[in-house]
Amino acid sequence: MIPGKTIKKYLIENGLRVEDLAKKIGISRQYLSIAMHQLKKVSPELAIKIEQATDGEIKKEWLVFPEAYKDEINEYLKEKIEVKL
Repeated sequence: MIPGKTIKKYLIENGLRVEDLAKKIGISRQYLSIAMHQLKKVSPELAIKIEQATDGEIKKEWLVFPEAYKDEINEYLKEKIEVKL
């Protein structure tokens, strides 16, 4: 569930909802939720859109190849969450 955790952290830190990010990407909330819960693999195209929408904070490689970037992802997840108001 690593892709979902990275996206959830980003949403929390930026005071966003799933709907907000989905709209920015141009997909439905349901589709993003499915990707976050890994019910469907994140496509390279969607990963690029997420990376662009998050200004590179969530890397496309993390979403497409989470096992290969496990250590890097875990470091990102360990960073203190700062909620922006």
